[in-house]
Amino acid sequence: MHDALLEGSAKPVWAGLSPRIGLSKLRSMRRLSISYVRNAIGLSPSIFLAVFVAGAARHMPALPQRQSPKVFAKEFESLLKELDRGSPFFDVKGISRDWKKAKAELRSRVKKCNSEADFFDLVVEAGRRLRDGHFQITKADVEKNEFPKSWWPGISMLPATENRVVVMGVPRSMSGVLEVGDVITKIDGKSARDVLDGRAADDWERGGYFSSPQRARFFAYRTALMTEEQNAKFDLEWIDSEGKKKRRSVRAEYEPRGWQHEYNMPEGLEAAAKSVHFTKIGTTGYIYFRRLDATAEAGFAKAVAALSGVSAWIVDLRGNTGGGYDRSFVDRLSELEKGSRKVAVLIDGGCISAGETMARDLVRHAKASLYGQTTAGSSSTKKLLDLLDGKIQVRYSNASRKGIKRDIEFYGIEPDVIVEANPDELRAGKNSMIEYALRELADSKK
Repeated sequence: MHDALLEGSAKPVWAGLSPRIGLSKLRSMRRLSISYVRNAIGLSPSIFLAVFVAGAARHMPALPQRQSPKVFAKEFESLLKELDRGSPFFDVKGISRDWKKAKAELRSRVKKCNSEADFFDLVVEAGRRLRDGHFQITKADVEKNEFPKSWWPGISMLPATENRVVVMGVPRSMSGVLEVGDVITKIDGKSARDVLDGRAADDWERGGYFSSPQRARFFAYRTALMTEEQNAKFDLEWIDSEGKKKRRSVRAEYEPRGWQHEYNMPEGLEAAAKSVHFTKIGTTGYIYFRRLDATAEAGFAKAVAALSGVSAWIVDLRGNTGGGYDRSFVDRLSELEKGSRKVAVLIDGGCISAGETMARDLVRHAKASLYGQTTAGSSSTKKLLDLLDGKIQVRYSNASRKGIKRDIEFYGIEPDVIVEANPDELRAGKNSMIEYALRELADSKK
């Protein structure tokens, strides 16, 4: 949610970001997060609903088209039957009973549907109930109702060691008051960890555009305290760097336009490609993949060539928004382990789709160890369905990609070691997962 990414009047400007990367680099690295939020899926119910509509599905102020309710009922029934037949994840995700109830409710609502805009809303709602991170309306040549707006205080958080919650980023307006590395102890008088974990559990239970509970939890922390009530107040209590207890009320005054995906990045990051950056940390090579786009393989090759003399590798896939790659890229991965070099891969709930299969392939082909948190659990093949004579086109997941021990969809890729943020390291300008990986790689040499 960097200022370069935001639109509208309320724009939280991030404070506490790493001084080690130039502003222009930060902006280019973060610009992808906005396109992801707008064109993919993954946030809380009723939040960013517009992300389901790729380019063609824009809000248009024209009056809605009138069609017979019977037409809408027939079309919607074809959608439900297609999802029943094509989606294999109801039992895996434990939502069979919820889906049955949802279908009954939606069938009742479609009988009262009198416009294409209202029908469109029901299609979006069906996707929410499906809990499919790749559900997307790829075409929508219909009028649409306005989606409800969401608001938040602009504070990004992380689960931290010792069952704590640490501040990852704050709006610049709060700089000097609440700082990166401060430990949030209470939210509205309750344990901060319990509040955020509870919000994540509620989001998953209610249904949303994510494929797993860990994905819901990721956003409960990264876009903390989001609400549909503008200027909603939250009372925060925290411990600062000097160990002092502090308290302040914050308001949900910003419209979220993305999510902060990195903090305290290493010094000297160089761009190897649009979404690939690299540097050397001591004798260890570090490669950061923001996305697996068409330039990723060439960027990887450039980074490996530039750091050919390193003794070990860290590949950072945290916050990777997916994309795609082919067999030629997979064949290159073994280059990392040449000379018996160890490979550490960093993952979290922000790593989705092709990012998850890349984590898997690094284990298979570079003998990598995984550190961090379980990935998003959203990596699948997809299927398309046309509705209303092609005016609306829906894409949904119909088969999971294979993981390491089991399918990726819902389960994700699990780390060998769960690593959480250390507040002291954040305050010192360090990245806890990178620090952990460096220690593990150093120990492996002894």
